[in-house]
Amino acid sequence: MLNKIKFSYKEANEQVGLFTPSHTLFKCKIKVDGLQYTFNYQCNTAHEEPNLMSCLNCLLLDASCYENYSLEEFITEFGGNIKSYKACKKT
Repeated sequence: MLNKIKFSYKEANEQVGLFTPSHTLFKCKIKVDGLQYTFNYQCNTAHEEPNLMSCLNCLLLDASCYENYSLEEFITEFGGNIKSYKACKKT
């Protein structure tokens, strides 16, 4: 199944909202069976470049947060505030 997925990425034009100054923001794209999903992804490129498995893992973790985290759990795990929590729920 994974061999059917086409994955690409490029560095985002604007580097805003980074987790740390060492992170780089990328625009990633996954294509499979005529469908396409584009999303933001951050990583520290001193350790790794964006790759399909890391991006899929992050997407699954984000989906888990949507399904399972209360506001208090979200802020404890990720920091942030109600605005970032609502943004996570929205996307």
